[in-house]
Amino acid sequence: MLAIPNGLDRPRLGLSVGRRAGGAVRRNAIKRRLRDAFRHVAAAWPQARPMLDVVITVRAHEPLRAGRYQAMLEAALLSLARRLEPPSDPVGEGSGERAEP
Repeated sequence: MLAIPNGLDRPRLGLSVGRRAGGAVRRNAIKRRLRDAFRHVAAAWPQARPMLDVVITVRAHEPLRAGRYQAMLEAALLSLARRLEPPSDPVGEGSGERAEP
């Protein structure tokens, strides 16, 4: 999974599911479940977090239930969003101010 802030008011999803994931029916089932899971995750996405363009490259696996995809997406996107947020600056540190002894 790759992600980058997009500057829009909503997150976007891109999928890459190669032939190694299975035939057309299986690949489409995987994409359909991932899009559905992403819709649920995006609807609950806090507006305070940066909106992302997310690209998922799917490796060969057995299709999972939509709920499992949703749980995996939530965990991965939360981790990505945390890494993309600027670090919080404790008061007095790095702001050029000196604390009195």
